[in-house]
Amino acid sequence: MRQTISLSRRCKLKPAMLRDLTIVLFVVSLWAAPVAAAQNAFEVERQAALNQVARVEQAYAERLGPRGAEWRQGLKADETALRDSLDWFSRNAEGDQALRLAVPLAYFWTYEGRVEESRTLLTTTLAL
Repeated sequence: MRQTISLSRRCKLKPAMLRDLTIVLFVVSLWAAPVAAAQNAFEVERQAALNQVARVEQAYAERLGPRGAEWRQGLKADETALRDSLDWFSRNAEGDQALRLAVPLAYFWTYEGRVEESRTLLTTTLAL
């Protein structure tokens, strides 16, 4: 008489099969954990870049209002983070999001007299 372990009414596995299944599930979990972590890191980075887009769009919407100067100063202070977001969108083939960030950013740079830099930014972004 063979020993079986009942997992459910329809599925009965021998101990050796259960051991093999356990090993397979363990190996899959070892592979899946880094993949899930990488996907999570990707989503975290993407969300941070999208937050920069929302911030710049808000600044652009309020550029002529009473807080316009405050927005310009804030964007100038965070220029490194904005450039990092543009780079992230470029590396990950999200040209539409890069353009949403680049257009208002180019406006602010032009406002500061950085016309050539604005033109280069737009040209590079449109090439994506």
